[in-house]
Amino acid sequence: MKNKYAFIIVLLLASTLVLTQSCINKNESNQYPFLSEFTRYMKEVHNQSLNEGEIYYLLDLQSCDPCIEKNLALLNEMSNELDLNVIFINNTRFNIWDSLIENIKQKYSTFIDLGGEAHLFEIGLSKPLIIYFEKESHTDYMSVSDYEIDLAYSFIKENLKN
Repeated sequence: MKNKYAFIIVLLLASTLVLTQSCINKNESNQYPFLSEFTRYMKEVHNQSLNEGEIYYLLDLQSCDPCIEKNLALLNEMSNELDLNVIFINNTRFNIWDSLIENIKQKYSTFIDLGGEAHLFEIGLSKPLIIYFEKESHTDYMSVSDYEIDLAYSFIKENLKN
């Protein structure tokens, strides 16, 4: 009976260590698993090579409305001193965001993918996506959910400092 309890205690301690380690590693960078496909997408659709030290912000303009609205607001609020490449995928369903989009086009380098060709490539685009291409061997990324919009801004600022 004592061996059974000892085993359970050891198992709980091991689980705690694993969970603690995963929480500690949460802030470490995530290697972007779709880099070769994203590189191919940029070459085939936009005739553009990836440049070291650049950030690419992909936003599907036919995704959920609150998602579009929050990401457009973030891009508009950020300083135009930030060197971003914004990729608009598809066309908007409504005209209400046209002025925000035009303002973003004036602030940042923009690429337009009206046909939604990004969805033909396996690039991990299920929500807005930010890719920091530091170098071939290290590319960080973040999928931006509605409730993490502040984290998206922090992610961009942190990676542009490097």
